[in-house]
Amino acid sequence: MDLDACWVGVQVRADFRMSENHIASAQPDLHKLNVLFVDASTRTRELMRALLAGFAVRSVRLAETGEEALGILKRKDVGLIITDWQLAPMDGFAFIRRVRAVANYPKAIIPIMVLSAKVDPKIVETALEAGANHFVTKPVVPAKLLERIHWALADRRPYVIEKGRYVLQRGVASGETEEAVFL
Repeated sequence: MDLDACWVGVQVRADFRMSENHIASAQPDLHKLNVLFVDASTRTRELMRALLAGFAVRSVRLAETGEEALGILKRKDVGLIITDWQLAPMDGFAFIRRVRAVANYPKAIIPIMVLSAKVDPKIVETALEAGANHFVTKPVVPAKLLERIHWALADRRPYVIEKGRYVLQRGVASGETEEAVFL
């Protein structure tokens, strides 16, 4: 099952898909982007570093665990986080919730993309509810990854605080607001 098919099953977030016209008008300059990529697999981390370099991403920081990634996030400027869903000992859900904690502001509102080989609609919905902006499937298709990066960086949905963490406001389609509202 591909991600587009999976989106159909995630109706609660279907209104957040960006149109192709919105994507085309919002191509970010990736050579200024600092990415944090989190995955337990050395091979996947190196593959992602190569893919992102091919997209002219300025800097890619790699972490093997959620704890390591949180440490990097405290010390370094990051413009996008891409994380595997199946991390250990802290899984992707817990990692995203820790990043989105109010105490981490302004880093709590960095765009987060989840990467996973599991494309169950419930996992996609859970990832988005945890605070992920977008979801990418493994194996990674470079064109889809680049598209999702552009989506995540162009996303202007406002964040709101719920239960001590930042979450994307529900019911607001991406691109519907002129500018993001950050509390």
